[in-house]
Amino acid sequence: MEDLSPLTKQLIASILNKLYNYDEIYITDIIPDNRQYEGKYNIIKHVLEENGVIKIDGNKIKKGYIYNENKNYFVLKRDIKINVSERGDRAYSSLTELIPLTPLDKISHIMHKHHSKTSSDVVRCNKVRIYDPLNLGKVTADCKKQQQGNIVNIDVSFQPSLIPGQIVTWSYYTWDKEYYGTTIEEIMKKYNVDYSSEGIAIASPTYLAKITVELPWKPSLAQAKESITSPVNIFLNPITIPYNLKIENNMVTLELVNPRMGAYALVWKPPTK
Repeated sequence: MEDLSPLTKQLIASILNKLYNYDEIYITDIIPDNRQYEGKYNIIKHVLEENGVIKIDGNKIKKGYIYNENKNYFVLKRDIKINVSERGDRAYSSLTELIPLTPLDKISHIMHKHHSKTSSDVVRCNKVRIYDPLNLGKVTADCKKQQQGNIVNIDVSFQPSLIPGQIVTWSYYTWDKEYYGTTIEEIMKKYNVDYSSEGIAIASPTYLAKITVELPWKPSLAQAKESITSPVNIFLNPITIPYNLKIENNMVTLELVNPRMGAYALVWKPPTK
């Protein structure tokens, strides 16, 4: 699935800004040109209505049920990329692109490093970027991290508040030495399981979520799972939503489109000897 185009993002921004100001709008206010009606209508139905962000009622667009569930934003894209070295080092990059449903002062993100008493060896906030297709006004953003024990808190703050119609992209990077086992025996010794995994939590309505893992070898097994996290462990179950899993030599990608809220994981095993 390709990323949303700038024109599609502008269309989404216009809809959410008008809903913020008026609660309901006419479809013709958004798509006045009949020649573009079908294509744009299908976009807003697939991207927004399927995620509960809007409700199409005849010739009107109304706020969807998500507004009643205290969700502050709609995630256009969540993209996680991991590189695994030959000795098991983990380089982890996470990028999130979102648009607020209500004014947004801050985004808070928590990372919990299971099976460890300390957080990642390296944690870095990257530059926050704001896209304002409707020219609603300048907003400055700041990303700060705080590490305590095996927890990392990342806060992205906005001044003034980000409002519906403005889109923010924020990202961070972590690095851990010898995080993964490189053989089944090593993984068993480290974590008492016979596989490695990376997860993604969907806590807000999301259009596209991806996990890509680049390994030092072609895995003997790669699967998509749903995950349940307890204070001391992570339990994996068969995935029950549509997904796309790609295995290309040493690269494995799990892609989810319009996933329901929950936690999902990409699981793999090293080659057998």
